[in-house]
Amino acid sequence: MVSWLIFVSLWFIALSCRFNWWRKDKPGIPILMYHNIGVAPKTAKNKKLWVTERKFRHQMAYLYNHSYQPITFKDLTSLPDNPVIITFDDGAKNNYTAAFPILKQYKFKACMFLSTARSELSTAELKEMQDFGIEFGSHTNTHPNLLKINEDAAKEEITGSKKILEERLNTQIIAFAYPYGAGAYNEKINQMVKEAGYTYACGIRQGKVTLPITTPYCLKRLLIRGDDLMIDFILNLRKGRSRF
Repeated sequence: MVSWLIFVSLWFIALSCRFNWWRKDKPGIPILMYHNIGVAPKTAKNKKLWVTERKFRHQMAYLYNHSYQPITFKDLTSLPDNPVIITFDDGAKNNYTAAFPILKQYKFKACMFLSTARSELSTAELKEMQDFGIEFGSHTNTHPNLLKINEDAAKEEITGSKKILEERLNTQIIAFAYPYGAGAYNEKINQMVKEAGYTYACGIRQGKVTLPITTPYCLKRLLIRGDDLMIDFILNLRKGRSRF
């Protein structure tokens, strides 16, 4: 009996370390961060950044069934009830072929952060998504670590990508995402982003965006991993973190 109680206790402790169900619900806006939608190829360097279509569809269904209202960064000035922002980094082709049909099914807005020199999406595909309501943001030109290049190169990555996207899509680009999250908490990089004309910028630190927004150039996001369970997704939305 004692052994059984020890086993149950250890099992409960292990679950409590893996899943943060015991944390209080956090107020604020969840910004979901995706990269690739589909099955990770064997050659993929970071398989956790691949979420299968099946999982993505279930996650979007959860948002829909629980009355979450996906918005874009341009909507942050006038919030609906229960807002959420769905973001994608890099500009992989599967964002169009796999994610976009599911977003359309639920009539969900999203924001896709593009690295202009590396994006796999055509202008026609971008405009099709834009016409539907997808917002686009900058993820620099070549996806460098902004803390590891010189100041002039960093400025060009930040401002050049914005200019390219605005000319390509004929719209104002107000949102930026730091590659690797590097620079999100660096005052000099933040200032470059602000001076380039962006209104908001996202890092990769896990958490929800609290209101009112006082740090618009280092917004937290919720990384959605390929090995997440549905409970991880729910805990991320509610607690701002699913893992210990």
